[in-house]
Amino acid sequence: MKAVVLKPMMWNTNGYIKPSGYQSKSGFAKNYGYGHEEWNNSPRRVWRGYKVFHTEAKDKLLQYSSTGELAIITTASFKGDQYAVSIATSVFQNDLDERKIIAQELNIYNDWKEVWSVGRVRQRFNNNKQRFLRHWQSKYEWIRWKCPIAQYHHFNHPVRLDPKSISGKARLVSMHSSFQAIYPEQALHIIGDYLSEDHPISEWLSSADFDEEIVSRSLKNFRSNQNIRLPRRRSGSNSPAIRAYQYWVEGNRSVEPHHALLQAKYVSYLSTNGVSHQENCNYVDVKYQLNGRTVFAEVKPTEKIQTKYAIRIAVGQLLEYRYSLDNQAILEIVLGSKPTDEEIAFVTSLGICLTYLDSSIGNFIRTDIVT
Repeated sequence: MKAVVLKPMMWNTNGYIKPSGYQSKSGFAKNYGYGHEEWNNSPRRVWRGYKVFHTEAKDKLLQYSSTGELAIITTASFKGDQYAVSIATSVFQNDLDERKIIAQELNIYNDWKEVWSVGRVRQRFNNNKQRFLRHWQSKYEWIRWKCPIAQYHHFNHPVRLDPKSISGKARLVSMHSSFQAIYPEQALHIIGDYLSEDHPISEWLSSADFDEEIVSRSLKNFRSNQNIRLPRRRSGSNSPAIRAYQYWVEGNRSVEPHHALLQAKYVSYLSTNGVSHQENCNYVDVKYQLNGRTVFAEVKPTEKIQTKYAIRIAVGQLLEYRYSLDNQAILEIVLGSKPTDEEIAFVTSLGICLTYLDSSIGNFIRTDIVT
């Protein structure tokens, strides 16, 4: 079930394109003079069909984000007022492997130059650049969240919030380590003047399956006392079942984050072995050359489906690609986990290579490609 939260972060005077050094009262930003959220609006923070961004996290949010059932409205305080800065829906967490790959592919390490140019940062590190670089080396991979690009919106100008109309209290939560759950209807009210009703974010917020358990008792009582009729929510158009259909049948990779991670790991494996490649060309996940012939590789994560079903779908896709694009192409299925010996035998009997990620060694194992 879904959750919608207000998530405080530090204020930024550079439009969240790069660090600005605005003073924070507590937490990471106070200690080090910058925050990882200060690049949230950077056009460079896009990875494999996802917008990647940062706030601090709590265990409860990680639970919802494990299935993409989380919406985050980032907020920041400035001169006594509180503002909505951005909104993201279908938010997934980035695990440790993803954070490392994201940082590598987006060349995040080089952002140290922007951080070190901030006077408050140099002050926190006593102008000791080597000390700062040691710190940065251990912190630069820290990007917590991702969501489909179409479901992230950064407001051109921060939207001033009225705490009393949202919660009945004079202040909303402001600690960077905390969050405040709200109702989807309240989020729709915040974005109403900025996003259309058919925007993917509006549609996500308008669908059913909202978990009221995450909402505080005081907010429930406040909303009940307002005696207002809430908009009727639509049926669950963004439910996990529909997302699975969109991925497995329609091929919409942005609804299946495991696909992005597995493909990133696989192309890294190819690069490590000196193989140049192309990605997402004519719907083919990965294409490369082997002994003068083209290889079409179809990537299938298996966190949510048995390997035999992933194989069945991949076989049909690969045969279609070879028929329509190159009838001499070598075909390859890349799985996120080890299939059975019988499944391997079935795939190889078709003249298709089968490669899988062996979690015990953290690397790919492949059957022989018939050339």
